[in-house]
Amino acid sequence: MKRLLLIIIIVLIAAGALAQETYYSIFSYTHYIPSVLINDRSVSLQNDLYPQWYREHSAVRDMRWVRQNDSSLISFWETQGDTVLHILCELSGIEWQESDIDLHLVRYFPSLGSSEPLVIPLGGIMTGALIEAVPTDKRFQLNLVYQLSKRMLAQTVQPRYNINLGIANHPLMRPGPYRRDNLAMLLAIATCENVLGIDSTFDAFQSAWWQRQAPGQEILERHFLQQWILTPDQTLADWIAKEPYGSHLVALTRPPRPPQQTITKPPKR
Repeated sequence: MKRLLLIIIIVLIAAGALAQETYYSIFSYTHYIPSVLINDRSVSLQNDLYPQWYREHSAVRDMRWVRQNDSSLISFWETQGDTVLHILCELSGIEWQESDIDLHLVRYFPSLGSSEPLVIPLGGIMTGALIEAVPTDKRFQLNLVYQLSKRMLAQTVQPRYNINLGIANHPLMRPGPYRRDNLAMLLAIATCENVLGIDSTFDAFQSAWWQRQAPGQEILERHFLQQWILTPDQTLADWIAKEPYGSHLVALTRPPRPPQQTITKPPKR
């Protein structure tokens, strides 16, 4: 009898622990999310990015290299991909409008990636004859979430989706490293904190590699990360909507104006 009572108590404690873990989750995971189709055979895309380079090199060989080195990304996406898409939706306050997204993996790309189309380089960032290797750890996973964040925010300004959130015309939603890119990084960091952990996300973003890739990092850290805390109840769309168009933050993130050229009139004859 005592043994049976002990078993019942243990079962009740375990059930209570599980109930608490579910109860305290801040995410509902009930929103619609698109299917992400990983394409690691984009030979034509890789060739079109660097037509001069691939006159002397093989795009087929480089894509074979991609298939041999994309196992960590595929593993991450298979275990965490749906979670990432759900959290992006709940923290942004924006619904996914696409039914499926093609994720193109290439070896080389001119930048750290692209959100439209969704392209992630596995080998490096190639500009001219220079190739900068891309990281393969948490910094790489942050980049993937960042590109998805940019794609999500871009939905609000694309007429084909007709999203009426009232933020599409906000100055902070205009493209650029100090505005929409910073908003996308803010959303990516908040998402990764719930997927990778706070310490891993902080170490990745503070790395020397990301400091070189994010020109608006100082503004992001000082005026967004410390002020705009994203939750399902206070989403990124909520923060944008309540920011006045003429605020100090809008003025601070205005792109620098190009220097004025002095036009010298020719002397009169």
